[in-house]
Amino acid sequence: MENSQQGLRHRLRRIARQIDDQHRHLQDYQDALRAATAANSADAASTACARYQSALIAHFDLEESFFFPALHGYAPSQETTLVELEQAHVALLQELAQLTERISTRADGVEEALERFLGHLRSHEHIEVDLWQRIQ
Repeated sequence: MENSQQGLRHRLRRIARQIDDQHRHLQDYQDALRAATAANSADAASTACARYQSALIAHFDLEESFFFPALHGYAPSQETTLVELEQAHVALLQELAQLTERISTRADGVEEALERFLGHLRSHEHIEVDLWQRIQ
């Protein structure tokens, strides 16, 4: 393996560890958001949702700014999957914005909408993890 590929692989591993850490922190934010919505506290849910949204945006930024570009260089054959993952970020953030609106207006079905969103996010994360495991 060339030195540049070894360096890229090392950088990818470091970023992957950061992403794993962020996934654990995002889980804490998700738990807080679930608790606030289950308690029917609109103010607490709005606050928890805003915190979660900020953390998720930061997470997506790390992936889009560093991880995905490095993956493009390391495994160019995965370009289609990487583009789809980036497009999924846009869709997930739109879905989260809709959830935020539901919470702020105290609309019915917030808990169901939250679980639906989290299911979409879990599916997205599984695709990312599978991709990383395939190319290592």
